[in-house]
Amino acid sequence: PARVVMGYQGGERSGDGSYLLVHQSDAHAWAEVWLDGEGWRRVDPTALVAPDRIELGAAEALAGESGFLADAPLSLRRFKGFVVLARLRLWMDKMEYAWAKWVLNYDTERQWLLLSDWFGELTGRGFVIAVSIAFAVPLAIAALLTLRLPPQQRRSPAVAQYLRCCEWLARKGVARAKGEAPKDYAARVARERPEWGEWINDVTRVFYHSQYQPARSAAARQALTELRRRRRRPYRSRKVVKTDGAGVSRRPA
Repeated sequence: PARVVMGYQGGERSGDGSYLLVHQSDAHAWAEVWLDGEGWRRVDPTALVAPDRIELGAAEALAGESGFLADAPLSLRRFKGFVVLARLRLWMDKMEYAWAKWVLNYDTERQWLLLSDWFGELTGRGFVIAVSIAFAVPLAIAALLTLRLPPQQRRSPAVAQYLRCCEWLARKGVARAKGEAPKDYAARVARERPEWGEWINDVTRVFYHSQYQPARSAAARQALTELRRRRRRPYRSRKVVKTDGAGVSRRPA
């Protein structure tokens, strides 16, 4: 038994060293295997196949890659070698950290300690004023500065095309279960609705081929084109069906 575990590896110390700054590029995945009598054991070949990723960190190891920070052309991380800009970036992050700590994550314990320092023993009118300041003002500021629509989750073209096939089958009465792997789903569709078995097996095969190829490779583009074509033209499995004793047979459309 094995499983994939996702988390982070590495990070960057803040300017004063009081916390660790973890970037999206520090995301890391490794494998774990189950050993009888020992439980889950980590199996991570990164230190062997890419030692720079461990010793230097993601930013240094990936700095020479063309895709690194490709979606953030104005990121100050590109100018890490410039001392002034590097300090500016860390200062900006420290302000964002302070905002998250004292406004977004301003819990009850912190509120009470701060109010006690300001107002001493709180009773009656003083308590009402203190509560108004502690809750209303920060909430109003937080609402004005942080209120925004949640970002839409971006799907790869292959996933989008495959999910459309799943939606079509769901409308036909064979919905994909939560967490059901595509191959398991295709096998169940073939059992429950044999007339769609060949089609969903072909779709699943092409989906795997498209999804797990290098994104910009010719093979991935060709597989995605084939997936779109198969998704637009669902077909039934072609099985010979005898209709009478004379041996007459027909193929369903």
